[in-house]
Amino acid sequence: MSDENPKATPTRGVSQISDDSGIFSLPHTPGTIMLHVSVIFKGICSRKIQQNFGYTKRHINPDLVVEEIQAIAADIFSDSKLAELSDTREKHRKTDRLLKHILRKGEGVCKCFLKCLQSESIQATFILEDLRAFKDKFVPPLTTHNIDIKDIHEHFEDIVKELENTDIIDPLLEYYVLDLDEHDTVVYTDKPNRERNSDLVNILCKKESADWIPGFILVLKDKKYVLLLSLIEHKGKRAPQVFPDRVLYDTTYKMSIKFQGINASKIEVKLARLADIDNLCRQFAKLS
Repeated sequence: MSDENPKATPTRGVSQISDDSGIFSLPHTPGTIMLHVSVIFKGICSRKIQQNFGYTKRHINPDLVVEEIQAIAADIFSDSKLAELSDTREKHRKTDRLLKHILRKGEGVCKCFLKCLQSESIQATFILEDLRAFKDKFVPPLTTHNIDIKDIHEHFEDIVKELENTDIIDPLLEYYVLDLDEHDTVVYTDKPNRERNSDLVNILCKKESADWIPGFILVLKDKKYVLLLSLIEHKGKRAPQVFPDRVLYDTTYKMSIKFQGINASKIEVKLARLADIDNLCRQFAKLS
């Protein structure tokens, strides 16, 4: 029965069952359930793969997947990509490269990948069943921890020291805290764990928006970094900003400060970190 036409007449010995998620075929032979990918995962193939990146990576055989996809659509892999995959010896790295290539190719190739998991050579329908059952991952707008960008800057060294990079890197991709290229930057390096963590936190802190922080907190919470979260978060409410963001984000100031009767005029203060800027501005406000 064609996957593209789930309403077609079933072949001999196959019954059709319809449920809330779509239509799939159940052959009478035990253990050979055939799911209709085009119906069950319509429009969400790439989302299902990325949100379950770590799970999928652990359960597929990359060599069999490449062989099966090549048999279906030979143009999905270029010669250089095939050579790169062939030269990658570690299974976890090969599956990582493979899944990212599939995700970058878009929804159509992601659907092709999910279909091939049911092939006779791969026989990984259980992955489709699990992907179907897994709930969508999302980040709640409010978190249980008072953590903002200032806290991340102030505790940069604590974060770099305490994180186990391999614990969190795939979940950060699954919750869209990192994109595929950022994930590559952290994964494909020979640097030790601490330097990788430093690269990771720098990538996050350089993002234009701080929208990544709730997802970052959620991943740390899921991975049981309770003590680190307790250390990072600030207690109570942040004091209101003394100056608008435009001033706070400048890297230099010229200001006159009167302190204990001594006038130090036109002092140029060069500051590197936002926490230092905010702190100095508060002191200046009290003195003025």
